[in-house]
Amino acid sequence: MSLKACAGLAECGSKVTRSGASERKWWCKGQKSTHAGRVTRLKCPPGSRVFQSQFEPNVDFSNQPLPRANLTFEVVDDLVGAHARGRLNGALQVRYAATDMCPLIELMMEASNGRTGPLLQTPWLDSITQLDLRAALASNQNIWLDETRRCGFMRTTFDPRVEADDLQRNRFLITARTAAEAAGLLKPVAQSLAAALREMESNIHEHSGAAATGILAFQARPSLFEFVAADCGAGVLATLREDEEFAELDDHGLAMHAALQENVSRYDRFTME
Repeated sequence: MSLKACAGLAECGSKVTRSGASERKWWCKGQKSTHAGRVTRLKCPPGSRVFQSQFEPNVDFSNQPLPRANLTFEVVDDLVGAHARGRLNGALQVRYAATDMCPLIELMMEASNGRTGPLLQTPWLDSITQLDLRAALASNQNIWLDETRRCGFMRTTFDPRVEADDLQRNRFLITARTAAEAAGLLKPVAQSLAAALREMESNIHEHSGAAATGILAFQARPSLFEFVAADCGAGVLATLREDEEFAELDDHGLAMHAALQENVSRYDRFTME
């Protein structure tokens, strides 16, 4: 659900039930009713009202709980765009549950002061989901793990080029690897993902130009492992354009595609001997 979808009084969707019948769901200002796509016959006394208006004029919708939806990257795009235009101060239509780690971190980085941005505290997020994580992100903590050690983050204030910082960094990466294994991933896969996280941390220090703003985060759930690296630095496009080969590049998507190719760097292409 996006902000555009929240503008009307009702939203209709559909899904297939276990019996195979199509089921339609209606959401209207916090009230939800479901009816299956089949005919129901009602026996009523003569003269009685069988159907009433879906929207009664005397219903006080302001006291009804707001509908909830998951925070997705599409929703983050809508929230960021509305924030940029100063349009997030109107009446709330929905509250979003920050169940997934990656969209939440992207939302946090919008208009960030180097640690956290204003949208981490937006009332468009519900007041329950990932509350401990969100409170930690808004604090001055550089490393945080939840009680289960299946979710956590580390600010990139620990420089991988400084040996004295290795203990804290390695503990965090080992915890991330262990969480990936607990999610059901094979040990070699979990090790590879932890290594990728380490490499992304190195890239923040080497290329972002704003390493103090960076963050690594992970979350493990059954059959699912998320990890993310983010910073408020120059970005892939700007750094690639430092190389003459990519000086005319002007698209962030193409820059990301180029950066993912083997041996491509702002320091020109190179070959492994």
